Amino acid sequence: RDLTQRTGADTSMAEQPGALHLYPPSRGRFAVPRDHFRFTSAAQFDLTYLSYDAFARDARSPVLFYAGNEGAVELFYNNSGALFTLASRLGARLLFAEHRYY
Repeated sequence: RDLTQRTGADTSMAEQPGALHLYPPSRGRFAVPRDHFRFTSAAQFDLTYLSYDAFARDARSPVLFYAGNEGAVELFYNNSGALFTLASRLGARLLFAEHRYY
């Protein structure tokens, strides 16, 4: 039996708000070279980043940076609750960057 059947608790993701809902990020993109080794191609791709600064106290507040994995940055933002707890305690900004090519 699954956890819902054993405990009676609703554990479905649809019922559990993630960070994307609790801490709506600012979204941005910037172009980066596709080839980081030879520099013989002008090919680029857009790298996505998400930022959240509601915990920041001022312009000198620390920045917590999450270097994403090989997937959509929204997935990692949505499942990184400990970083939001830490940012709130430190008065920090959060910056999540997507990592797609290596």
